[in-house]
Amino acid sequence: MSLVEEYFALDDVMSMALDLHTLGSPNYHHYFVKKLVLMALDCHDWEKEMASMLLFALYVDVIEPDQIAKGFRNLLESVDDLSLDIPDAIDFFAAFLAQAVVDDIPCGIPHKDEKSPGRRLSGSCHHAASREELSAGTASCRSCELQMGQ
Repeated sequence: MSLVEEYFALDDVMSMALDLHTLGSPNYHHYFVKKLVLMALDCHDWEKEMASMLLFALYVDVIEPDQIAKGFRNLLESVDDLSLDIPDAIDFFAAFLAQAVVDDIPCGIPHKDEKSPGRRLSGSCHHAASREELSAGTASCRSCELQMGQ
């Protein structure tokens, strides 16, 4: 049973935090973030909410912001493939990103001037993209574009 499956079965945030801390390897937490959201995609609404609550609980103290953002970026890169197996994957992922914004969790969507693939995200942008941008793979921070007057 994977850590994510165990969490969905037990709904124990503290145990999950301890397990992740005990495993070490904080540079690989983005894989956990990706796995958590991927597994939640194919579950009921309750598990989706559990995944969101877990990320909020683990943010900063257990999982570094850059690891969460990297996990979201990895998911964004595969959202079209996911939608072949899970038709509402784009809608769910957009909703998940929106919840991350509400929870002040960095979602990893680049600013408009940071779209080039080799550039590292600043981590200062916490806004979600639209469903169309996610589907097209052209997501950028619309809120920051508006703030910059573009």
